[in-house]
Amino acid sequence: HPEVLGTDRIRDGYYSTVYQPADGGAGMIHMLPVKWPSNAADMDSLWPGQDYAGKVTSMGKTFFQTASYGWRSVAAWFKVTNRVISGCGLDLFDQSYTTQTKCILSRVVDRQEAYVVVGRCMAASAR
Repeated sequence: HPEVLGTDRIRDGYYSTVYQPADGGAGMIHMLPVKWPSNAADMDSLWPGQDYAGKVTSMGKTFFQTASYGWRSVAAWFKVTNRVISGCGLDLFDQSYTTQTKCILSRVVDRQEAYVVVGRCMAASAR
């Protein structure tokens, strides 16, 4: 989904920031620490037997900076965790780009630039 990649880009500066010391947020979608336990619990429900909640407790921000966990964290947010934002609680993979933006950033902003960049990269890699 280019929407997923486009959504992530606006949130963390094209993957250049997977940790923000100003607010302690970390991950591919820059999640605040208060939301980490919910996201990890959702990951555990989507992929049982992995103890993501325990790993978040022991690893902290590093968990969300690790590619193997970070991408699953994004998927869990898109599937379930976005319920922490008022008016969301949707499977974002089936939603419009605007709804995805609202259910990640808690507001709608113009992310067309990121969407176009990701779309060009995906088209080039398909050749």
